[in-house]
Amino acid sequence: MKFLLFVGLLAVIWLMWKKHKARGAAPVVPPATRAERMVSCRHCGLLVPESDSVTDGADHFCSQEHSQAARSAGPQ
Repeated sequence: MKFLLFVGLLAVIWLMWKKHKARGAAPVVPPATRAERMVSCRHCGLLVPESDSVTDGADHFCSQEHSQAARSAGPQ
């Protein structure tokens, strides 16, 4: 009987310690990500992130091929 009381007391102490330890830990917060500006391809109109776009002056394109195609087509 004394053994069961001792095991029960140890279990209560362990649960209280675990609960206290979990409360003290700082929550893990993922770093905030910023939304990236989307630009439209001047040739086909596809929206792409600005960092992935090919720029030619003030114009944005989804690929190098569309940049060349727009150059060869002339001004619009």
